[in-house]
Amino acid sequence: MRVQQVKKDLPKDKEPVRGDREKFIPEIQVKILPSKFLSYPPNSSISYRPYIFGELIEFNESKLSEVDIIKFILKGITTSFPIMDLTYFDYMFISLLRKISSFGGNQFSFDFSCAKCGADGKHTATIDNIDFVELDVPKLPLVITIAKTELHFSPLTVGNYLKLLELKRVDKRISLYAAEVVNLEQDEAEKVIYGAIGEDQALLNYVDEMLYFGVKPMTVKCRAEKQELGDNNLMQTLRCDFENKVEIGSPEVLTRPFRTDRESLRNRVRFGVS
Repeated sequence: MRVQQVKKDLPKDKEPVRGDREKFIPEIQVKILPSKFLSYPPNSSISYRPYIFGELIEFNESKLSEVDIIKFILKGITTSFPIMDLTYFDYMFISLLRKISSFGGNQFSFDFSCAKCGADGKHTATIDNIDFVELDVPKLPLVITIAKTELHFSPLTVGNYLKLLELKRVDKRISLYAAEVVNLEQDEAEKVIYGAIGEDQALLNYVDEMLYFGVKPMTVKCRAEKQELGDNNLMQTLRCDFENKVEIGSPEVLTRPFRTDRESLRNRVRFGVS
């Protein structure tokens, strides 16, 4: 699913209770999600509000941990179910929508290293270039049996992701698999998954692939150049032009506020009062 620009409008069904300083901030209903709402109770509703200026100052000037950043962003998201049950990739998607609705600009940049020549580069893209993979299963949870133990899998929630961050296990693949198991405790699920043998290993990888609905890799062409001796001993400039498939699903890229184009800001400023 391609990310689109966001139209700010007030929901027509119900509005959350908000403080005086927030009552004039539009609450934007989420119509589509990468999860297709499959992870949530029927008729669930999700909305978000744009960042206010004070939040942006606080966000950009504070040295927040990833846990604190996620909790900070979640404050601007309203769900009809427990907020920690929001799937991690839906959280990423809504975080991106919050940035779009707040700034109007749609450019962002990220660093990458070329897989062919090894050169470091910076790529600038637009929101329209971001494509999310949708969850493609008919129903949840996905149920499998490993070593006579039934495991029920659902997409990773933001609550479980926060727990893994706090436990410093977010970079451990076994822990990530286990965090998707909803009928066992984390440690018990890890033991079952860790001990998988034979075809069960392929089954676990297959389930993990089915539950992935994050950001598609972006094609980025390397622009690195080098000088080489060519025909007749003449120096020539060669450009790499290798097309890299770059993963941009990091929270740093998708959740940090964009910088608004300065020229568009200048057009909104009047000089002097007449």
